Amino acid sequence: VGSRSCASWQVVIDESYDQFDLLRTLAVGLTPWQPRELSGRRMRHLPNAWMPTAMPSLPRALKLSLDNFSGHLAKHARRTMLHHQLGVYRFGVAGIPQSRPEIEAFFKVIEQKVLRFLAGGFEPETKSRVEQKVSTRRAADYPIFQDLLEDFLDVAISTYNVSAHTELHNRSPREVAERYIELGGMPLRSTRTADDARDMRRLRVQVTIRGSKAGDVLPHVNYGYGTYRGDTLNPRTDLVGEKFDGFIEDEDARYLT
Repeated sequence: VGSRSCASWQVVIDESYDQFDLLRTLAVGLTPWQPRELSGRRMRHLPNAWMPTAMPSLPRALKLSLDNFSGHLAKHARRTMLHHQLGVYRFGVAGIPQSRPEIEAFFKVIEQKVLRFLAGGFEPETKSRVEQKVSTRRAADYPIFQDLLEDFLDVAISTYNVSAHTELHNRSPREVAERYIELGGMPLRSTRTADDARDMRRLRVQVTIRGSKAGDVLPHVNYGYGTYRGDTLNPRTDLVGEKFDGFIEDEDARYLT
């Protein structure tokens, strides 16, 4: 539809983000959105605050615009997106942001209207001028709490999605998306969406069942620095030596399925 809506986002507290952060963020775009509980906060969602994943039956994006960061090129991210999510990568020209105008424009809006006004915010130095302070508050006096920052960004981005864009003839991303459906457009929906969101966050590995067919060493799997066993696997000495595709949840290595 070309709505220019922000489909999903995530705060990463680190020097940068990696391929796992990327896939978690994309998984959010396959998960229903509801406004956060902000009671006791000095902020509120707009009455019409909106994310695409708040729409009935959770329509899915046909095309996403992303930055061309190295985390997107890492092996696990590419394998997940191309082979398990059946996606297509199309790269803009490196060093030429005009080849990906939607995401560059979004970053610019969020930086100029939101992030620069956090304590310590500034406009970076350019060829024609030195660094310019924007925020009147010193960052050292205002520590950032991640949960509050996430609440703040949820308000900001759900507001962005209902704000008029000149590129959309002064309509908002929400208006464009809803108008498309009103006119009979058929958004992509799938009964597998919840499973796809879960699969987006799984690390797939090929493993070999080890052990003894005589039963003196129970069947098990060695992966990384762990040995994986299970009650249902214990009697299956017939599987020793067989190879299987397994997966591990990206935030919990205690279990290999």
